[in-house]
Amino acid sequence: MRLYFVTDLLNGIVVRGVSGKREEYKPVHLESKLNLPSSDLFVVIREIKPKNLYVADLDRIMGKGDNIDAIEKLTTSVDDL
Repeated sequence: MRLYFVTDLLNGIVVRGVSGKREEYKPVHLESKLNLPSSDLFVVIREIKPKNLYVADLDRIMGKGDNIDAIEKLTTSVDDL
């Protein structure tokens, strides 16, 4: 079985989905009590180095550009994107 770290990107920002209502998606803010190296999810992903990562490029899905730069920043952190 494979376990994937799943991330939604919208306008270059990691967001949390709300029942598919993309206009209501909000940026993810990590709480400091989780003892993570940063509140920036890009930093966290690079630090924890998940073996598998799934990135939903919401801008691309909606036909409003893409998040290729952000995705490229993440590709060096995982084995399978």
